[in-house]
Amino acid sequence: MDEYARGQEDAGLSGELSRAIHGRKAFRVFKDAVYRRGIQEDWYRFRDDATADIVADWLDVHEVAYVRDLEPT
Repeated sequence: MDEYARGQEDAGLSGELSRAIHGRKAFRVFKDAVYRRGIQEDWYRFRDDATADIVADWLDVHEVAYVRDLEPT
């Protein structure tokens, strides 16, 4: 969430998201800000790509073969 917040070109949006992740109920406050700003598709795409990168790195370290970016059937 921090990386996503820092990566926003709009300084106001970046600041709002950064503030959202510090304090109580950070996940809820962040998600509320994402929906209020109408950027949920962008956030979920970023989150999914970041998760895929983490999984791929883990698989590489453990020498597990995998196929990435298959189109759903």
